[in-house]
Amino acid sequence: PFSSAAKYCDRKSPNGGQRTCKEVAAEEVAKSRTVDPAVALYTKIGNKLNGRLSRFLYMSDACRKATITRWRAEVKPLVSQASEH
Repeated sequence: PFSSAAKYCDRKSPNGGQRTCKEVAAEEVAKSRTVDPAVALYTKIGNKLNGRLSRFLYMSDACRKATITRWRAEVKPLVSQASEH
């Protein structure tokens, strides 16, 4: 690494020079991470809802934020209940 705070360097790794050490390490961490299916679905639907609401003409940011906040308040208990099972 180029600094004491960095874990990996930005040079090409000895794996054929295709990726840097930092990219290889990030990929390994992503593979080892497990996400609860209920949380993954909650995130996917929330992102889709936010994207669709942002495309509505004449919808203010405050109105969109209020809609998403109401949706989260209703769905969050269901997600936590599904995660426990």
